[in-house]
Amino acid sequence: MNFAKNILLLFLSPADAWDNIKKYSVPVGLMLSKVLYPMLAVLAVTAFAEMFYREEASLAYCIQKAIIDFAKYFFAYHICSYILTGFFPPVVNNKETANRVNISIIYNFSVLILLNIINNLLPTPWLFINIFYLYVFITSHKAAEYIGVKSNHIFLYILAAFCIVVPFFIGYLLNISLSFTHAGA
Repeated sequence: MNFAKNILLLFLSPADAWDNIKKYSVPVGLMLSKVLYPMLAVLAVTAFAEMFYREEASLAYCIQKAIIDFAKYFFAYHICSYILTGFFPPVVNNKETANRVNISIIYNFSVLILLNIINNLLPTPWLFINIFYLYVFITSHKAAEYIGVKSNHIFLYILAAFCIVVPFFIGYLLNISLSFTHAGA
């Protein structure tokens, strides 16, 4: 299974991507080690790209940004996994469906992380890229057959909303908490 191909297909043709993903039964641990964690490492490294474009970007600021970028998706995955696999028994009723929901979360996060990487590499933040975060609703909607629900099931919208909102909320909390510690210094 080529994970990079699946992520690219999610952007180009989400339905084809989910059909390709459905062919293989990949455990969540493998997806975490081969997709999510490496992408988070690349995301953290791209936080330092700002040092090349802005003179006022200090090493401390870039380290702080890298930690926030990494932590918001790392913790968001675990929170989303806990809530979406634990509190929706009609959808997640066995180990296989829980695995599929977790893989859906990882692939949706990969879309968001890739957009975040692109934004980190740009010389100035491109506010228009934030609209593309809503694309996760399309990728989640196309995952209906993979997860095993109807295409208009509310769970797909909850999945997409959690994948978008939870990382931003965690990032917001981390930015606020670090601004308090920075203001006190």
